[in-house]
Amino acid sequence: MGATWLCRGARAWQRGGILMHKQIFRRRTLVRAASFLLAAFVVVGGLALQARARAEAYRLYLEQSSVKRPLLIADLTESRIDSLLQQEGIGNALKQHLYYPGYIRNADLATLYNAAFAFLYPSLRESFGIPLVEAMACGTPVITGNTSSMPEVGGPGILAIDPCRPEEIARAVLRLENEDTLYRRQREYGLLRARQFSWEKTADELIQVYRSLFK
Repeated sequence: MGATWLCRGARAWQRGGILMHKQIFRRRTLVRAASFLLAAFVVVGGLALQARARAEAYRLYLEQSSVKRPLLIADLTESRIDSLLQQEGIGNALKQHLYYPGYIRNADLATLYNAAFAFLYPSLRESFGIPLVEAMACGTPVITGNTSSMPEVGGPGILAIDPCRPEEIARAVLRLENEDTLYRRQREYGLLRARQFSWEKTADELIQVYRSLFK
């Protein structure tokens, strides 16, 4: 909520088509601007089922895509990623397409959201899902789960998939990649949807709840 501030005027610093954010990529990690997939989801809550589905989804995407966008995974160390890939028997076939800058500070999120081609958030459950709203506020198309609070937060126009079905996740990414009209529509929808969330609106609605209790 209140995510619009996050991306207001925040655009990635680009040089020659390459995004180089000095805070996030201190080790000279380079990410092609507007060409990568951003994920903050790989093992939320340590759920092995989610890890398997998402690794398989990205593998399916790479098999079918002519672009083969790299996947930037937020907040996971290289050793944790290696462990997950080893568990799934995928190994270097997938790792060569991954970026893993580790922990990302809140102050750096807008840079990533704005530079990402899409934000993948196919979680099984969320109490709210603030990253979903943050990405939409930056005009970044979102792919999220059709469970828990995500459909309510994302609204009727969000790209919602079954988070346990890798083929659905991969298909949604490929649609965004291959259908320009859909991509533009999702960008515009997200910007409009994010405007419905603010701390001011939350406070007003909470006040109304209290008032109704004391009538």
